[in-house]
Amino acid sequence: ETARRVEPLEEVIDELIQTVKSNHLHRMTQGRCDVVAGIQYENILLHLERVSDQCSDLAVYLLGMYDDQIRGQEHQYIHNLHLSEDPDYMTWFHSNYTKYYSLLDEIEAEASADEPLLSPETAEGSLEQSALPDMEDDELPETEDVS
Repeated sequence: ETARRVEPLEEVIDELIQTVKSNHLHRMTQGRCDVVAGIQYENILLHLERVSDQCSDLAVYLLGMYDDQIRGQEHQYIHNLHLSEDPDYMTWFHSNYTKYYSLLDEIEAEASADEPLLSPETAEGSLEQSALPDMEDDELPETEDVS
């Protein structure tokens, strides 16, 4: 039963990550965040998404241990689950969505009231002082797509 609750939560986490990335981009364009902190923030979100994906994989594997229709068809099971109107899945998804988006709304409201805007000089200065190496576009490290 508990393993069946993981995938709806993982989907909410995926949506939350997209939302906070979008919110972060908006803050960056307004000068509310410096670039170096933004890179670290993006890295944290990437790793959070990977953790949630791994939790989903583990939960589906556990379900397959006890259900022959899932075993060996894990990807198809997830695909079908996302397309279905399974009442339990939808209930857990909406419950998690409401819970975590309510928290996000509270955090965003508090942060927007407390955050001073960075001046262009401050934002530029923080970029100049960063520890990022100078790289050409073709020298950037490859990233692994885990989706």
